[in-house]
Amino acid sequence: MPHFIDSALLGSAIALAVILNVSPLRDAWLAAKIGALIAYIGLGSVALRRSRTKKQKAVAFAAALCVVTYIVLAAVTWSALPLG
Repeated sequence: MPHFIDSALLGSAIALAVILNVSPLRDAWLAAKIGALIAYIGLGSVALRRSRTKKQKAVAFAAALCVVTYIVLAAVTWSALPLG
């Protein structure tokens, strides 16, 4: 099931680029958002499967939440540096 969700997220990113007629090569905010999405998927993998200790799980989970916050801010502001 997680692979389906990850695929749906990446598919949504591609669909967004097509609908808005934007390119990650031209628009830094979209490239940053897609990169953050890939980081989120990796952190989720660590938090759910690859970590050996509870501390590693907690750190990966907290980092994933930070990345999700960044993704939302980048999407809303259309900026690669939404707080800058």
